[in-house]
Amino acid sequence: MIPKSFHGIFCLAAFLVWTHPLPGQQLSSGGLTAGPSAVFDLSNAGQTIPGRKQASDPVACTVGEQYFNTTSNALKICTAANTWTATGGGLGDPGSNGLVKRTALNSTTAAVAGTDYQGVLTPGTGILIAGPAISADTSMMLTQATAQSGTPWKCTDAGSSGATYSCVMVPAPTVYVDKQPVIFTPGASCSGGATTLNIQSLGAKNIYKIDGATNPAANDCRAGQPMFLLYNASLNSGSGAFQMSSLLGNASFPPLPVGSAIASASAIAPTSPIHHITGTVQVTTITVPSQFAASGMGGCLRLIPDGAFTTGTTGNIAISSTAVVSRTLEFCYDNGTSKWYPSY
Repeated sequence: MIPKSFHGIFCLAAFLVWTHPLPGQQLSSGGLTAGPSAVFDLSNAGQTIPGRKQASDPVACTVGEQYFNTTSNALKICTAANTWTATGGGLGDPGSNGLVKRTALNSTTAAVAGTDYQGVLTPGTGILIAGPAISADTSMMLTQATAQSGTPWKCTDAGSSGATYSCVMVPAPTVYVDKQPVIFTPGASCSGGATTLNIQSLGAKNIYKIDGATNPAANDCRAGQPMFLLYNASLNSGSGAFQMSSLLGNASFPPLPVGSAIASASAIAPTSPIHHITGTVQVTTITVPSQFAASGMGGCLRLIPDGAFTTGTTGNIAISSTAVVSRTLEFCYDNGTSKWYPSY
């Protein structure tokens, strides 16, 4: 009889031998039997989703199975009975042009010129788009010249001359433009007489008073005070010149052009806000400047009598007056009544 202690030891040793195969034994995976040094293959194991790798698609599969295709280096999944589908990341052969198109889920093929895209592919240079040549519509295109035309140029003189001014601009204009407004700041006050402005070396152009013919008087422009000029290509016998429109820095004391002296007559035609009137002939009609004649408009005119002329009412003057030498006689015009109204 075997003692109980020896019997227990024997049973334990038998159990260990049964549960741990000896080194020379083989192991069954449920289908294939592999030697101890072989790759452990679960191809036929009873797994829910078997995993494997091989060079071509297995003939049969059930939904959910997957394997790695060593030929295409793509992971494939069984999406329907006996149907393998690549799981993405792989592109079809793009062909010689290097472009592909999508044909289905996770499926691409080479793109075809003229069908899948309109263009000519030049290796090493990219795609040349086929079609009509693209040209700029100069009537619609905004160029530097058209951008500056109508937009005030900001021009600041840094010199000390009161008769010859110049300035540079950024960006640089390339030509004077008719009716171009300019905000000009002189470096020195006007000295009076012939005065010019040269912008960006485009050529020195005369600066005239608002009448477009009279040279500025002394201090008509002030050092450091901006003024508004308008370039007029028709002035100075077609050579172009600047007209003073206002002194922005002296708005409370705006200058007024003084026109040539006018001899008194039954009808006079002023061309400036201020005129001297010579002689004693009665004046009955004053020609209305076009600026005053617009509907709902009017304006005032200052006449400085150099002779004791009189005014009558047979024309467009509202009341009769007798001018006093050297005492300004102001007439204000109302387009609504078509009459001039004198200050005395």
